[in-house]
Amino acid sequence: MALVAYGEALSELPRRTTFNPNGHGGTIERHFQGLADNINNTTDSLRAEGYTCIVTQNGPLWDLLATIPFSDSIEAEWNIFGEPQIQHIFDVDDPLINQLSTQTKDGIEMKLRNPTAMFSPAVEAPNIPEKILMTHQIIDMRQAGIDGKEIFTPIYKRQITVAYNSIITWTISNVGAVFSKAQFINYYGIPSNFWPLLPESGDVTNDNVSFNSFNGYLEQYPTYQTVSERAKVQISQTWVFNKWALPLYHNNLIQ
Repeated sequence: MALVAYGEALSELPRRTTFNPNGHGGTIERHFQGLADNINNTTDSLRAEGYTCIVTQNGPLWDLLATIPFSDSIEAEWNIFGEPQIQHIFDVDDPLINQLSTQTKDGIEMKLRNPTAMFSPAVEAPNIPEKILMTHQIIDMRQAGIDGKEIFTPIYKRQITVAYNSIITWTISNVGAVFSKAQFINYYGIPSNFWPLLPESGDVTNDNVSFNSFNGYLEQYPTYQTVSERAKVQISQTWVFNKWALPLYHNNLIQ
């Protein structure tokens, strides 16, 4: 079937994209038909853009088949965002709150349940006036519906978009492992301009309890999503920075 009627200057069929068998890259084909001068001008323009051009004469109309290879970028894009969480007011990292006794905290809870009850904070030196003030501030905040402080857990994500039949080298062997900052950077080749945005991981601590904890990057399962009418897939994976109780993760620490 002819692409154009005789006398038309130039016409183009919809472009065709063919992917390589391994899924990485492929070829873009563009097919034109038109009068000789227009085909010649289009050929010169496409060759300047890197296309390979084949011109054939088909009666009064000429055909042009232009092809150019392309490569899928398989370098991951890195992103950072914060997941908001509410930290209970007694767990907020504040020197005065941290020094409040269990008796005082229990008294605050009692006062909240029974506002008419008598309550005197059981505070000790130093900073007694400041601790008393903090106690009453906590009561006022809790009565106002403020139960804690909003904090943001850093989440780091890598993402690639490739052809649907691409061969992906990502694995799930480290899912559930906790990485130190240094190993996270080295293992996944994180770009250097991203490093200042990564919190330091520090050392393993036990905080005077029976288990070890570590501030590090917990690896999660990759996610897979089809895009572009099944021609492409988007694969992403996240790491969450937080303080992790290592026994819950089989002490799988990559430090």
